[in-house]
Amino acid sequence: MSTGQHKQQSQKSYGVKGNKKRFLRSYQARRRLIFLGVSSVLLTMILYGRYTILGGGTDEIGTVARNFQQKVSLFPMASAMAASVEIGVDGNALPITDSILDEEEYVAEETVEDIAVKPVKSEEQKSNGAIPPWQYPLSKFPTLKYGTAWKAEKTAEYVRQALHAGFRHIDTACQPKHYNEAGVGIGWTTAAKELGLSREDVWIQTKFTSVSGQDPNRIPYDKDAVLEDQVLQSLKKSLENLRTDYLDSYVMHGPENTWEETLRVWSVMESFVERGFVGQIGVSNAWDVDFVKFLFERAQIKPAVVQQRFHADTKFEVEMRKFCEMYGIEFQSFWTLGANRHALHSQPVVELARKKELTVEELMYAYCLSIGITPLDGTTNDAHMALDMALLKRFKDGERIFDDEKELAIMTTALGIEDGGAVYQ
Repeated sequence: MSTGQHKQQSQKSYGVKGNKKRFLRSYQARRRLIFLGVSSVLLTMILYGRYTILGGGTDEIGTVARNFQQKVSLFPMASAMAASVEIGVDGNALPITDSILDEEEYVAEETVEDIAVKPVKSEEQKSNGAIPPWQYPLSKFPTLKYGTAWKAEKTAEYVRQALHAGFRHIDTACQPKHYNEAGVGIGWTTAAKELGLSREDVWIQTKFTSVSGQDPNRIPYDKDAVLEDQVLQSLKKSLENLRTDYLDSYVMHGPENTWEETLRVWSVMESFVERGFVGQIGVSNAWDVDFVKFLFERAQIKPAVVQQRFHADTKFEVEMRKFCEMYGIEFQSFWTLGANRHALHSQPVVELARKKELTVEELMYAYCLSIGITPLDGTTNDAHMALDMALLKRFKDGERIFDDEKELAIMTTALGIEDGGAVYQ
């Protein structure tokens, strides 16, 4: 576990324990009659939303928030909501108008504590090749996360299919321009009800996207509000869209225009961790490794995830990945397949895939997992979902897909990654 994750873990347990200590001191200091009245008020505030955001009074978000460690879930409510909505239909989120990427093949995606082991729940889940989430801690990485960009009105159905196939990690964003976040909420709650899963069986990550990254006609918060309020409003919208009262991971979709603004956003995100709305925080589309290093140094709560493009133009983020490995930060990749088709179709890679009895796409994911990368997997094809989950199960069970460094080097060479870019995990 990284330094940031240890810090986050300690912060999660602070709130209720701290109030209990004050409760005891109050008991000794006041008469019994006064104590009963005061403590009743305090207890009511703690249980029903005593969450002060940004130093400004009690916020209405407290009515749906819960302490992250207590794991009090609104899942029954979410399931009931999902049951009344037809899959793929969502009146709250407009469909994406941008051109859709290839839905038949693997779509190039943009973009905390360990779960206790539970028994397999059904014979159907045993036999369909899916990875039961209770076999592997959700916080352990690398893994495969289901990416939800560019899926528009089909988002809910694809997310539902992904969970049925065995995916237990979902990545999305509060950015209607490229994501249907509300569709993700419908999809995961519908699948969870069908599969008998709880909220804690599904790992959900979304993002705050600044005004510059939004469709000006569909900004999910007040664009004229101060920056801190934009972040708060975006989080509220995400919790509503995703039908949950907490997020496992919350990511800054990209740096702001200045360091001052970037750190203001990060400070608000830190407050979400402290208040129990969010398990961890991270950043996407960082300028370079120096950006990540500076943020890491300045942050009180360290980034737990860095999400970046994985292709030649970024030199496959070799230095950034080394930094992430050093500090236990999860490196998530997008454009993992779409930006590397030339390498996947090269003769050495095709031959290696044939030897391993894998598709070239599976081989690429196996390569990423083997060197510590968590790819976003956006396939919309049921068969590919099943293949990817079967591959992940092999990896999680300890199998080495590549026999040795020589086989791994075939992929490194085909991609054009400079020496030192791949370290066999």
